[in-house]
Amino acid sequence: MPKLQESDAIVAIVDDDPSVRQGLQRLIRSLGWKAETFASAQEFLAHSRTEAPSCLVLDLQLPGLSGLDLQKRMAEAGLETPIVFLTGHGDIPASVQAMKAGAIEFLTKPVDEEELSKAIQEAIERDRRTRQQHVDLRESDAIIAIVDDDASAREGLSRLIRSVGLRVETFASAQEFLARPRTEAPGCLVLDLELPGLSGLDLQKLMAELELEIPIVFLTGHGDIPASVQAMKAGAVEFLTKPFEEQQILKAIQEAIERDRQTRRQHAQLRDLRQRMSETERYSRMTLAESEKYADE
Repeated sequence: MPKLQESDAIVAIVDDDPSVRQGLQRLIRSLGWKAETFASAQEFLAHSRTEAPSCLVLDLQLPGLSGLDLQKRMAEAGLETPIVFLTGHGDIPASVQAMKAGAIEFLTKPVDEEELSKAIQEAIERDRRTRQQHVDLRESDAIIAIVDDDASAREGLSRLIRSVGLRVETFASAQEFLARPRTEAPGCLVLDLELPGLSGLDLQKLMAELELEIPIVFLTGHGDIPASVQAMKAGAVEFLTKPFEEQQILKAIQEAIERDRQTRRQHAQLRDLRQRMSETERYSRMTLAESEKYADE
């Protein structure tokens, strides 16, 4: 098997079998990656680190917390390390659960080294994209508005969005959002579909009538095809359903911020063009003496 390019990526291994840990560590280091090993999920979670791993190779059956338990804990804690499951006790329900929760791969022992290295490479690449996405978001000073009548949903989304360095404002209804002081427009609106009073689609329509050009990402637990089509035709950036993948919502927010940035830039260029046209028109109406004085200025 060819040795892959050297990388600063850290690959964490969680397996209660010492021989498996040792064999995986040897393989991963031979491919140019750094390796950390842990005998349990608890040991992995307790490990203090300056940098998060780029990939986690995770056994399914572990003492205490299982691999699936750890995957769930990591999601709840906002730990976005891509996971490659590697187990000798896999079954279809477990593999489906792992993949639905965002695992890169679900492999069984004994594993083909080429297949495992390919999965780890994919995990490292996903981690690289995620880190770059977070850098891009942190460089933005955009405000993200969240409109959802579920307090826990607002809190969870707010925590996620703030974790990547963005400012957040939350609202329990469309009416509350519309009543906010318009000192600075949000760069993105994350909007629920079913709300008390005005629905999400009603708010989208009203914003268009008021010429509020805030890009909208719909996020709902009650979506259907007609609603999604209506939202997208009216200009929504994305239409996502709950439960959602964190990367999906962050990617949609990044796209919304970029769209908002382009819109603001176009408006600024249009204002500049109008100002120059106004000055040109004023200059053309001046008398000879006035134009000479204007030119001297």
